[in-house]
Amino acid sequence: MKDEFMSKQVVSKLQTIKFIENLLSASVDGIVVTDANQEIIMVNKSFCSSFGLSNDDMIETNLLGWLKRVDGNMVRTWFQLEKDLHTNNTCHDVEFKIILQEREAYFSVNASLLDQIECDGPVILSIWRDVTKLKQIQDDLIRKEKFAVIGRVSGSISHDIRHPLATIKNSSYYLNTTLKDQDEKIKKHLKLISDKVKQADEMIEALMRLSETNETKKERININESLEQFLVEFSLPEHINLKVELDSECPDIIADHLLLRQAFSNITLNAVHAMPDGGTLTVETKRVRRRNEKESDLKEDFAEISFTDTGSGIKKENIDKIFEPFFTTGSKGMGLGLLIVKDIVASNHGSITVESEEGKGASFAFNFPEIL
Repeated sequence: MKDEFMSKQVVSKLQTIKFIENLLSASVDGIVVTDANQEIIMVNKSFCSSFGLSNDDMIETNLLGWLKRVDGNMVRTWFQLEKDLHTNNTCHDVEFKIILQEREAYFSVNASLLDQIECDGPVILSIWRDVTKLKQIQDDLIRKEKFAVIGRVSGSISHDIRHPLATIKNSSYYLNTTLKDQDEKIKKHLKLISDKVKQADEMIEALMRLSETNETKKERININESLEQFLVEFSLPEHINLKVELDSECPDIIADHLLLRQAFSNITLNAVHAMPDGGTLTVETKRVRRRNEKESDLKEDFAEISFTDTGSGIKKENIDKIFEPFFTTGSKGMGLGLLIVKDIVASNHGSITVESEEGKGASFAFNFPEIL
């Protein structure tokens, strides 16, 4: 009788293990089972493929050690997850942010203790769901909602701004035509006033276009020519050195000319503000050849435009915040410049990346697909 009871227990445990194995193989979510020492005793293909690993790489691997190698911050998150588990036996929707192949990935993790499996301590089953696309959609909705408010505000005040600008422009033109014997210094300043009024008017026009996405006017643009024209017209302060490196093979793109110039202007002003005591701004274009993530064949070429300064740089904890509305670390501006840049780039089918080291400067790169 005792042997029969033991036999039923063994069968029950085997059935439980078989059930877990079937669950592992069938799930589209990543699933990991760890023992009391955080050694991985079971893992499915979905988890491995999400992180570009094989099953053999992960079995008997220490999960904490692996998390630390990928991103040390995730260890702290896992410890909190464990703490909640021992209190409630389950925990839900714990977010893990991971850098995978130079891109951010987000996973929502649900975990529970497995009492059915005997081991020297608690066994944890964790389910990892990739929510990167969902989070991007949510972030885009929040950002667009905030930007819609900015658009409505810009629309309501555009007339009030344009009226004094028109007055300044007309007065400048009057002085330029009536003061015939003006010296070169006066001529220079009158031209500067006229150019700045034109630049401000274009900024208002670009902001209005951005708030009304249907109003964008996209055309074929030669990036090098557009940049050269912008740099000639943009008056850099004397304490800023300019270095320009233009790739003759940089492909043409489709974009809204005014909006693109506005993006160039905002990024350049951002660089100038980061170098109050002087420095170097390097503007560079190049053709970037991208590979399909799933194939070895080349997918498409991109035009990359980068603006690199030697200024104060961006703190690591602020990198993810700089494109948020009204976020600013300085006394100048309202914290909308980089938000506008990001929206301009996105509205023209491009992407933007930023690299920075505090105290050594920052580099912003725009990538736009080539016209095929």
